[in-house]
Amino acid sequence: YDKTFCSMKNSVEACKLPRNRGIGYKYPKLSELCEYLQIDDMDLRIASQKLYGESCSFHDARFDTSALYLAVNKGIDKIEKFKFLKNLL
Repeated sequence: YDKTFCSMKNSVEACKLPRNRGIGYKYPKLSELCEYLQIDDMDLRIASQKLYGESCSFHDARFDTSALYLAVNKGIDKIEKFKFLKNLL
């Protein structure tokens, strides 16, 4: 288990979002990672419905959990540093 996965660190090189100041890329927000992985609001609403039995929206922890769940699952195929998770799921 790679503890650094818990941060957005493993998605920095994939998303390549420039820092406001300085060199390199910034850690993406969860919404930016979802945008990179082409996860839209409807996907998130459907996932939260399946996971929690009701649709959630922004500013609800269940919505963020649904977003992270979808990002991990899509990221396994699209982001090299996520591939180790395939064996854990």
